[in-house]
Amino acid sequence: MDIDTFSEKTADLFYDELGVRDPADLYRLTPDKMNALKGFGEKKTENLLQALENSKHCPLDRFLLAIGIPNVGKRTARDLAIRFETLDRLRSADSETLAQVDDIGEIIAESIIAFFSYPENTEMVNRLLEAGVQLQPIEKPIAGVFSGMTIVVTGVLEKYTRSEIEQIIRDQGGTAASSVSKKTAFVVAGDKAGSKLDKAKKLGVPVLTESEFEDKLKGN
Repeated sequence: MDIDTFSEKTADLFYDELGVRDPADLYRLTPDKMNALKGFGEKKTENLLQALENSKHCPLDRFLLAIGIPNVGKRTARDLAIRFETLDRLRSADSETLAQVDDIGEIIAESIIAFFSYPENTEMVNRLLEAGVQLQPIEKPIAGVFSGMTIVVTGVLEKYTRSEIEQIIRDQGGTAASSVSKKTAFVVAGDKAGSKLDKAKKLGVPVLTESEFEDKLKGN
């Protein structure tokens, strides 16, 4: 939830001394309870309460990452937030719908469905929302050269780091995926590309060099 000044040590303290057992319990803490703790003065309490208040305005992708859905990392959380836009739409999605999202296969789809099928997880999420957490839709990719394309970058590049070229792809409306599939528009391959290059060739996915990628970026 990206709560400023909230450390693992503080989490342990709140667990032991204040009976915090659920993430939503954090949003129900009062200044009096915090001030009574060792090491907590008025200023520290004030800062943490403000940080908790700020964290209530949470982008959907960050929330999905925070609640701990198995097999859902930062990139997958972002893809899900873009595709479904709201938590309710994601929670009601079936396996077939989830599998339409790039990089989500059967295992991740089942992990998402299983997570929301457990009453304790649903209760945890509902308690966070009742505590005032407001989920914000994330900005959709802008229209650009790579709009609607799923692109994989692999190997060692000369002009860019992998993260830099993936950001260019996103800035131009594309999706930077981590694995090659039939839905991949093309692969940008550098030196020592390895298994992703092999899979692209096997599936007949176009493979571009760094300079060919730059040509596409210029619209050539």
